[in-house]
Amino acid sequence: MRIWVFISFISLTCLAAKAQETSLIHSKTVFDSFENPVNTAFTPELSSKYAVSFLFPTFGAQLRFKGDIETSLKSYIFNRDSIKGGPLLAANNQNQLSGNINAYLAMFKLFKSLTYQREIGASIQFRNIGQTQLPNALFAFLDSYENFNDPFPGVFNSNTLNQSFWQFGLTYRENYNKKLAFGAKLSFLSGTTYHKINIQESAITPLDDGYEAYFNGTYRSNLGADTIKIKNLLPNFKNPGLALTLGSSYTFKNGIYVTAHLKDLGFIRWHKNAVYSTFSDTLVPTKIGEIKPNGNIRTELTEMIVRNASLEKFNSFLPAHLQIAASRNFGFYRPVFVATQYIDGRSTQLALLNNFKKGAFNIAINTTYEKPDGLQIGGLLMLQSISTEFYLGSEKLLPSYYFTKGMISKDGNIGKSPTQMNIFMGLNIKFGRKVQSDGMADFVDGLNDEETGFVYRLSNKERRAVRKEAARNSKKAGKRRN
Repeated sequence: MRIWVFISFISLTCLAAKAQETSLIHSKTVFDSFENPVNTAFTPELSSKYAVSFLFPTFGAQLRFKGDIETSLKSYIFNRDSIKGGPLLAANNQNQLSGNINAYLAMFKLFKSLTYQREIGASIQFRNIGQTQLPNALFAFLDSYENFNDPFPGVFNSNTLNQSFWQFGLTYRENYNKKLAFGAKLSFLSGTTYHKINIQESAITPLDDGYEAYFNGTYRSNLGADTIKIKNLLPNFKNPGLALTLGSSYTFKNGIYVTAHLKDLGFIRWHKNAVYSTFSDTLVPTKIGEIKPNGNIRTELTEMIVRNASLEKFNSFLPAHLQIAASRNFGFYRPVFVATQYIDGRSTQLALLNNFKKGAFNIAINTTYEKPDGLQIGGLLMLQSISTEFYLGSEKLLPSYYFTKGMISKDGNIGKSPTQMNIFMGLNIKFGRKVQSDGMADFVDGLNDEETGFVYRLSNKERRAVRKEAARNSKKAGKRRN
């Protein structure tokens, strides 16, 4: 199978909507305070005033595919072995392919005040959301059209959605009282790529000197029929959008900490030059040979899309979800229960996070039940001090282990279905003076000055005012003595 063919179909499926790191919920990390703005990133009386993540981005990535193509696809990824499509035609089952990336390129957080524990933050984030279903017959065709000796229906039947965008977020949180707190995140979105393909009917018919292919479906893209280039992934003002995240928390007398938040309720408005195409055509590719075993089918597909295209603006929506979490500290052990429901019904998740902390070292073993993956085990290693936090983990520990083992040994048969790979990591640093009350302060203005204390810290105008006031008081005192 040619590399351009693989990229053409797989790159459209880069990301799934479940781009979240459950293991970091209630972790008091900077990442968690941006994902759920009611959660705090600072510890009163101990934390520094600023928190930042810039040179080392915080990110999470996931790869998942399920179906008859798994072993062949892993062999292609590990060894660049071509996919032999003939055996796949015994049953034209669907294959599910997805992956995700959620990357914070920069995060900045300010501990505004100890009163009401006010925190303000700003972030730059890149995300990609999508999923696809591809039949066995499509991979058989990508191997060679000669795998089809008779007319075959449903060869190209597929459903693909991919959406990528930049997210510039502003967060604010504060305590209403000692128990109740609120937080919000307002995000300005910049859409970069959108592709949606739905082929409902298709077929391939062998001919004496080639083949003909039938397509019936729809195609929508902000790039038309053009291929994705680096410049398409840069922020722009053509495709603006907004998203809102709201959160609240409550701390009970027994120490149970509960949060509830609605995340990423938002949309992107794609510009008026976006392409929408409805097609129902039969294509007869030419130039079939050793260099192009399937001929110029790619060019024919592009021309078919353009021929039936119209230009129109449209809206796309983010996969908003509602999440409730509860935790409590039991000495070195802190369990966290998490329930997540996507508003559009695409997924439901229940998780129990088991955190064990000793000093600055934290290790977590987590169990997650999620449709359609079932029960998964995740893990987290984290070093978290007052000034620094570094973490590395996986939401799907065993599948990621088997995927890595197969990649190292270059064996596509290692691992069970579905094939999955998940990893997340981050580094955040806190700096500046500690935010403390006067009674707990390590530094008090005037008492810790190396020069002349409070008066030295005044501006010239303030010092003149102090001298005048002192002179007036001295005159009054003299008159009283007389």
